[in-house]
Amino acid sequence: MRAIVAPASPQTGKAVITALLQHTPTCEVVGVYRNLGKVPAAFANHPSFTAVQGDVADGRSLDFSGCDVVVTISPPQYSSTTDPIATAKQIAENVKAAVLRASSVKRLVYVSTVGGEHESGTGELLTNHVAEETLKDATSEVVLVRCAYFMQNWASAISTVTSDTPRFSSVITPEDFEIPMVSVKDIGKVCAAEATAVGAPLDVHPYVFELHGSQWYSTNDVKKAFEEVIQKPVHVDLVTQDELRSHFGAFLPPVVADSFVEMTRSFLPGGCAMPRKEGDGEVRLGTETLVDAFREMLQD
Repeated sequence: MRAIVAPASPQTGKAVITALLQHTPTCEVVGVYRNLGKVPAAFANHPSFTAVQGDVADGRSLDFSGCDVVVTISPPQYSSTTDPIATAKQIAENVKAAVLRASSVKRLVYVSTVGGEHESGTGELLTNHVAEETLKDATSEVVLVRCAYFMQNWASAISTVTSDTPRFSSVITPEDFEIPMVSVKDIGKVCAAEATAVGAPLDVHPYVFELHGSQWYSTNDVKKAFEEVIQKPVHVDLVTQDELRSHFGAFLPPVVADSFVEMTRSFLPGGCAMPRKEGDGEVRLGTETLVDAFREMLQD
């Protein structure tokens, strides 16, 4: 079996490749990189791994021929000054065209997000929605993995949490409001398992499920997890909904900041994508905890 991950550079791409190489020794893995100089040494030296040059933003550069399964991700566009939704749609169209050109591809696994089913009102999450709509009929087997809030989103807080006055900011308010969070490591394992199940019958097309972590977490829980890991008290700076625009605008281009504001409001209380513990669809659970994820972040 031959699986290709495009793009391979994002943290989810790395996690999928790691899981495939660790747990599926008979699988040949291909990673698509814009810059081959960025291939991790652990991958480059692995006998079952091949790195190829390509860019999901340039459809002509993608060649999936000989591959049985494609795992794809909408790359982050945090520095983009163009419409991120239009860009995500174009990237998905490029991937779909490459799948159609390669008659060998039987399954496509797309790493999406909880809330990806909504066609409006979710800001940055709409990049996943338009990609889902584009890719859902790309080949005979399509799996959409809607992932919860990444635990690794808290990595940006490591520098302040480990400072002389440990603190972090949180947009998840009120502070006792819980949402599902999942580790990138669990995402990698689950998506790798779906990739290697190529050929297994799917009940519906496309096959969709949500991926959560082992439990739901609030900002208070994040604070406790940081405190357990660093063994010090940690202060929380809550970002209210009225402060979201200035918060995101401090480090994101205006068009991206606006989409992040709408996204954040969508999953907070009263939002159209607010998580519910009792839903109709399939939900799978990872095993990593926030404490596990934070300890790994501190080691990196």
